[in-house]
Amino acid sequence: MVYLSRHPDGHVSTFHMLDGLPDEVVTARYANGNVSKAKHTLISGFLKGCTFYTRQEAAAIVDADRRE
Repeated sequence: MVYLSRHPDGHVSTFHMLDGLPDEVVTARYANGNVSKAKHTLISGFLKGCTFYTRQEAAAIVDADRRE
């Protein structure tokens, strides 16, 4: 399952953030409702088209492109 990073108002974020995650992957929240912990199985990454890349995979692609 892929969850896009979203602002609390539902707009897609341009950076990684926890506050827009659905309740099924959130394990704790601060008193103000912001996410303080997410499931340890959650993997941060990026989508390009329909392909998901972990942060490490994306970094490796950027490094390879720089070498060319």
